[in-house]
Amino acid sequence: MSRNRSLEEIQKDIKTLTRVPSEFIHAKLDELAEEVGELAKPNWIPCSERLAEDAVICYSKEGDMLIGFLEKSETGYIACDDDGTTLHNCVAWTPLPEPYKGE
Repeated sequence: MSRNRSLEEIQKDIKTLTRVPSEFIHAKLDELAEEVGELAKPNWIPCSERLAEDAVICYSKEGDMLIGFLEKSETGYIACDDDGTTLHNCVAWTPLPEPYKGE
């Protein structure tokens, strides 16, 4: 499933379903549900592929996570946060979500 479509584009597709035959609606709803599910999944990027320039969520091969900055070391990839906590053996990272804006 491609993650190239925005949530707004998917919502537009849902609105158009009110004007089509019902057999098409069921097939399209299944497709849209899968697409929305894909959007909700974090997009993990291997450290070996590229490093982030900003703070990110880092994931280690032991299954631990830390919000911090990634760097390459002699032994692999390490993440460090503002308090000096480090996470060794990082294998992947994902961008931080958008900040909460309130209601």
